[in-house]
Amino acid sequence: MTLIPRQHLYGNPERTSAQVNSDGSRIGFLAPKDGLLNVFVIHSDQLPTAVTNDNVRGIRIFGWTEHPDIVWFMQDKGGDEDWKVYTVNVTTGKEVCLTPTDKTTSRPVGVSKEFPDHALIMNNKRDPQFLDLYLINIHTAEAKLVLENDESFAGFTPDHEFSSVIASRVNADSSVDFYHVKLDTFSNNQQQQLATKTTTITTKTTKLISPESTTITTNKTTTTAITPVPEPAAPKASNGTHVLHLTTENAGYGDTGPQGFSADLSSIYFASFQDRNTSAFVKYNLTTKEITQVYGGDERGDISGSLINPVTHEPWAYQTNYARKRYVAIDETDAALAADFAVLDAQAGRGGDGEWNVESMSSDGSVWVIQISKSDHALQYYLYNRVSREASFLFDTRPVLASYKLNRMQAVEIMTRDGLTMLAYITIPRKYEGTGGKYSSEPIPLVAHVHGGPYARDEFGFNRFHQLLSDRGYAVISPQFRGSTGLGKAFLAAANGEWSGKMHDDIIDACDWAVENGIALKDKIAIHGGSYGGYCALVGVTFTPEYFACAVDIVGPSNICTLLDSIPAYWGPIKAMFTTRIGASPDTEEGRAFLLARSPISKVDNIVRPLLIGQGANDPRVKQAESDQIFNAMVEKKIPVTYFTAVTEAFLAKHLGGSFEQVGSDFDGSSIEFKGGREDIGL
Repeated sequence: MTLIPRQHLYGNPERTSAQVNSDGSRIGFLAPKDGLLNVFVIHSDQLPTAVTNDNVRGIRIFGWTEHPDIVWFMQDKGGDEDWKVYTVNVTTGKEVCLTPTDKTTSRPVGVSKEFPDHALIMNNKRDPQFLDLYLINIHTAEAKLVLENDESFAGFTPDHEFSSVIASRVNADSSVDFYHVKLDTFSNNQQQQLATKTTTITTKTTKLISPESTTITTNKTTTTAITPVPEPAAPKASNGTHVLHLTTENAGYGDTGPQGFSADLSSIYFASFQDRNTSAFVKYNLTTKEITQVYGGDERGDISGSLINPVTHEPWAYQTNYARKRYVAIDETDAALAADFAVLDAQAGRGGDGEWNVESMSSDGSVWVIQISKSDHALQYYLYNRVSREASFLFDTRPVLASYKLNRMQAVEIMTRDGLTMLAYITIPRKYEGTGGKYSSEPIPLVAHVHGGPYARDEFGFNRFHQLLSDRGYAVISPQFRGSTGLGKAFLAAANGEWSGKMHDDIIDACDWAVENGIALKDKIAIHGGSYGGYCALVGVTFTPEYFACAVDIVGPSNICTLLDSIPAYWGPIKAMFTTRIGASPDTEEGRAFLLARSPISKVDNIVRPLLIGQGANDPRVKQAESDQIFNAMVEKKIPVTYFTAVTEAFLAKHLGGSFEQVGSDFDGSSIEFKGGREDIGL
């Protein structure tokens, strides 16, 4: 059997992340330049041109400003997430660092047609704990503080005129308050007045030159400097008008923020849990503080996005995502939008294995960049013209995979031991696909892939990990355990205080389901994940030490106390929500005892199964010390452990019996360091 080379799945895509500029004349995307991702631009029928030249780390986040010639991008150093924001003019090549201050982090908040030469950017240079809002000139990097974040507001959503924002604040009980705050941006959008004042003074002088008097008129012009009026101090976020309080139950986890303002700025659109379990897309009046319109939702899954007309600022559609994403048109009589959706449904093969998503659009809404996702095909991008209703192919992110037969993903529902319905995604190698209602023709080794967060979720579609492991002969299951977002507020709340408890039970239940349905071999199940998923892998070998055949932990915290202690200062607004969800605070002895009891480091003596650990040296959330703690404890107790990320294939092949691609020269020239266990897997 010919294996899909790792490089085809995990190497840089050939092209990805297409974005259209404001006037629809250019497409930007990411592509490798000398082996590192950079921003490229296509104009008309011209060949793609690299407009950035990152030769250290590569660029992964970029977008267009309202200026049709200028893109922005973000970059950090070695993964430390001290982000800087840059712009580059794609015509002249001029690059500008908008946020040059070191040891700070920044992220763009928005652009506006009213301010085509500026961008709103959050930055914590004034105080490491608070991300303030700056209006920054994209040509010169001249910055003005337009909103001071004085009370740990977690985020800002600007209106389309940059006259105000909705500021969100997370409270100690995980409830959320929204404030409507005016911005000090008006003066930045006006042409500077002349710095001098010219005055003409007319004087009349009467002189007696002869017996007759003579009047002489003279004009005198003087120029006087005008003393500039000092700009007022930036408004403080706390001085805004309180417009909405979301209880802990209705706050969700970062998925209830505003998605846009109405044309007259009197209302916002957002996802609301009020009087329902799953969120609905609604219109909310900022003055009356009432929901004035409920557009709709899905009883199984939450709102995952929306399409809003950038000219009229009226919503076209909302998007839901239970097992699959789908757009729902708000105006069923809008024949033009219905025709658009029909074209895109056909292009994606909706109803089969495909779905589509609008990634970006021009400022007039006439040109859309569409991403099409299928579970057995790499992501594709199309340019859709709403006038001609034509979807033009842009590129395939990994065209090299077209020569391989990829495996299909399925969405299934699993009943947990305490009666909850849990969504899961499974992928089974094609040669083992079952018939007659069976998932698999025979039981095979299984890898449980656990997503990070944990307050996040997996989605249907092309998944590199599912493809790699199913290609190597494993079934793969991704359980959306309680605490996964997008599945209703009751399902989210069911995870409170359940790290290593019922959240872990859900993963075991998903694996048991796979065994009961003839998919998995009971004694050949591995658990794998990153971040919280890595924590679950550690829980798997410490709290349920004999259930899994082996475990793979990538940047997983082994000690919840030290994890919370190491949270960056600017994460302060969400730390309270995080500790509430986990169940205790590390700031009290009682809380630390609770957290330690749920930490794998406290049960390291229980480990009897092989463990692979991988860690990034500069990870700002899960510090290297987290992985070092459990690695050192296992070494001290002489328990076999391998500390490395890129050898998952060989590790799983040894302990589950699947295939793997030899490492070859993959380590050459890298900074990879083995801290132990290399000989155990034959590398």
